[in-house]
Amino acid sequence: MPLVVITALFSMSLLAAWVLFKLLQSTATVTKPEYQLGGAAAGFVVILSILSLTYMQVNSKQSDDNLKSANQQIADLQKKVDIGKSCLEVEKAEVTYAGSVSPALQEANVIFAVKEAKVQQDGRFAFKVQSIKPSDLPSIYVIGPDSHTPYKQLFPDDKTTDLTISTTSR
Repeated sequence: MPLVVITALFSMSLLAAWVLFKLLQSTATVTKPEYQLGGAAAGFVVILSILSLTYMQVNSKQSDDNLKSANQQIADLQKKVDIGKSCLEVEKAEVTYAGSVSPALQEANVIFAVKEAKVQQDGRFAFKVQSIKPSDLPSIYVIGPDSHTPYKQLFPDDKTTDLTISTTSR
């Protein structure tokens, strides 16, 4: 127990013993094999014992409550850390957008935001991006010498690995 608590318990016990035995003329006896007390000294020991036990029980309960609260806060923070880690994993995950340009264009590029990929002779293209989610609704554009900038608007439900962009007039 801290010195302040001991001092407070001692003072309260002394005051209570003084009130009980000086002003109210009480009597008390404490008999133990090691010692025997009577009068105000016995009352002081009894009151100090009761106050000390009460304080220790309250302090123990408060410590238990603080420990439970700290454990709950740790559990809540761990859940937030886990959510944060899963969000980071989603952000790190690569998404492949691939498909074909039909009919195939020679000397054409497929543009995705600020990235571009050369269109292969068979009209195929592919590139990987990070931190772009289908919910961002990106568009893919085909730029070539004979094209009129066809594009495909992507939606969250679109399959990202089998895209077809038509380069013929609509």
